Amino acid sequence: MNKRRTILKMLAALGLIALAAADPALSRAAIARALRSWAQSVVPALLPFLLAVPALTCPEACALLSGVMRPVMRLIGCPDALGAAWLSGLLSGSPAGALAAARASENTICDEGALLRASIAASGASPAFLVGVAGPALGGAGWALAAAQALGGFATALLMRPLRGPMLEKPSAESGGGSAVMGAARALIMIAACMALFSLPAAWGARFFGEGARGVLLMLLELTGGCAAAGALPAGAALRTAIMSAVCCLGGASVCAQCLGILRPLGVNGARYIYWKLVHAALSALIALGLTALPERALNMRLDASVFVAALGALTAALGAACAARRRRRNAAAK
Repeated sequence: MNKRRTILKMLAALGLIALAAADPALSRAAIARALRSWAQSVVPALLPFLLAVPALTCPEACALLSGVMRPVMRLIGCPDALGAAWLSGLLSGSPAGALAAARASENTICDEGALLRASIAASGASPAFLVGVAGPALGGAGWALAAAQALGGFATALLMRPLRGPMLEKPSAESGGGSAVMGAARALIMIAACMALFSLPAAWGARFFGEGARGVLLMLLELTGGCAAAGALPAGAALRTAIMSAVCCLGGASVCAQCLGILRPLGVNGARYIYWKLVHAALSALIALGLTALPERALNMRLDASVFVAALGALTAALGAACAARRRRRNAAAK
């Protein structure tokens, strides 16, 4: 199995080199387009959340949030400590949700099934992206997309409840160390690399099969370009909303690769993750399709994306104050 995986990796690497060398101008333009999208859309949307993940998933924060999230975690069969990761994922989306789940799993005894459920429930596009980018591409409906994604993740986690697996491997001190800024920088660089990598197949698909193929490939491979392609589909509003929900929930091969880059070293099976992400995307699409029947006024509610950043800042400040108070009480009791 390891030998076969090594051969597949070598073939993929050779294929990537061949794509880049066959037409350097096309490759350069595709990668430049992907990195421009990364700089303009991904970094502003994700950086505040990536910086906040360590504070929201530290042992003190997990202890504080475990009681609040205990009913939800018991429903989906996860340790209470993973509740902080679930909340972080709802606010920040992928791959920050996977990173939060991985960090929170360090503070509890956890098997593969529990981490997989928590990672699925905490995955998808961030509400800021759904309201600020995906929703406007449909002429509104950002809140419907956010609700469909959250409900779809919870429903998928309920379906996954019987799943079990081996106990997780604890990460080395080196992999979990470093400041919040360094952790956010590593995550953003990984996202940029994945976006650049998956931009090449989309560009070559458009070269061979026309611009129509580019949209389909982007929806399968990359989130930002996939959202633009879904919003431009010649379909009714309900169908476009459902497809947009599935695209945002899955995030394409790029986002899946980013999440698996975080979760696989801990022991999460890649095939199981992708299968359940597809289930999550399908359920989110069905829920979004149902939500389009709501009154138009409710469907088109809009809030500026800065509301989510402000809410995250307030939550982080409150958790910091509560953690400091808890630490003082613990030190006083120890004395």
